[in-house]
Amino acid sequence: MVWSSAAREVKNEISAVLQRNLKGRPPASDLFGRKGRAWLAAQELPADERLTVDGALRQLDLLGEELGAIDRLVAVEARGDEDVRRLLTVPGVDVTTAVTLITVMGDVKRFPSSRHLVGYLGLHPRVR
Repeated sequence: MVWSSAAREVKNEISAVLQRNLKGRPPASDLFGRKGRAWLAAQELPADERLTVDGALRQLDLLGEELGAIDRLVAVEARGDEDVRRLLTVPGVDVTTAVTLITVMGDVKRFPSSRHLVGYLGLHPRVR
């Protein structure tokens, strides 16, 4: 997905700044969460590197807002779909995942059996 690769590139840029400036590991497990961002803000960096980190964090926030808007639109559009509601009963499946599965599967009747569907989705690995 374009969004996730863009976010990954921005996060990698921040990590590169920290490595270039010999900063240790952050105390937070999520560098981009509340604690991690507080730690990032407290780091002394050269002015150009600080600008890079601050700009990258703004990009991440913008990407997050855009993804949130898309997720809300998908949720509104999918609300009335019976197949989406059925998939939402599966633990760990959210609206985006349900809509993605339905989009990938297409008309489920095109599969002669559930085994064919599971094989098509790559959910049942086997060795030959």
